[in-house]
Amino acid sequence: MPAPENPTVAETIAAKMPDLSPSELRIARVLRSDYPSAGLSTVSDLAARASTSTATVVRFCTHLGFAGYSDLQVRLRAELTSRHASPASRAHHDEWAPSDGSDGVGSALDLRADLVRRVRETVPTAEFDRAVALLADPARTLLFSGGKFSHLAARYLQLQLRHLRPRTYFVDDALRLDVGYILDARKGDVVVIMDFRRYDPLALTLAEFAKKRGCAIVLFTDVWLSPVSQLADVVIPLAVEAALFDSMTGLFAAVESLVPAVAQRLGSPALERMDSLEELRRPRTT
Repeated sequence: MPAPENPTVAETIAAKMPDLSPSELRIARVLRSDYPSAGLSTVSDLAARASTSTATVVRFCTHLGFAGYSDLQVRLRAELTSRHASPASRAHHDEWAPSDGSDGVGSALDLRADLVRRVRETVPTAEFDRAVALLADPARTLLFSGGKFSHLAARYLQLQLRHLRPRTYFVDDALRLDVGYILDARKGDVVVIMDFRRYDPLALTLAEFAKKRGCAIVLFTDVWLSPVSQLADVVIPLAVEAALFDSMTGLFAAVESLVPAVAQRLGSPALERMDSLEELRRPRTT
């Protein structure tokens, strides 16, 4: 399956952010903070929320490449369908078809290489930098949580970072067995949540509780944006479209790119911790 020809509205906004006027930036922030609901209200409602005029909203839409506000809404409604599409429904709508003997593995590898390339396009540099700053702050405890499949990436990131800094914990069952981690979270701690389409309601519950405790939230999600994005301090949106099942290739690429950036920011304390770990693991002679 080829990469999608049309980026999501959120992707388009992220790409255009450096070129937007101050009024257009306010509209963009309103849309991204309540995505996609803010763009499905009336043009006057969106203008009021962004403290600007309806004419500016229309200009903003044309700046993004849409014919007007109604054209933007058509795209957002289509995205709503994609956000909640199951693997079975995607298979029945030509996103996947049984092999006809062609190079299926080669096509799959090409697609995943494209997902890695798209990380640069979907993740604003500023968001990536903010994530690094939060994860590299030794004064903050880090908690990691994910969904049915994305918990694998959450656990992987936690395992990597615990080699570099203290107080990193994987929260497997945030609202039951591991609820103590959340209850002990303090203002300024960081909760990393990974939530992808067919979003987990428990992820939003966790985010709401963490926010009440004054935690910063770093969200890894898809380009349609999890509902948690409304609460997140940092949003890392990633392309996931692949044949039959969504792919975590872009997610792992982003995670693996974060780790060396965090290590570099931590500097010598990270190296000292790694040295101590190696010393601990060194075989002992009796």
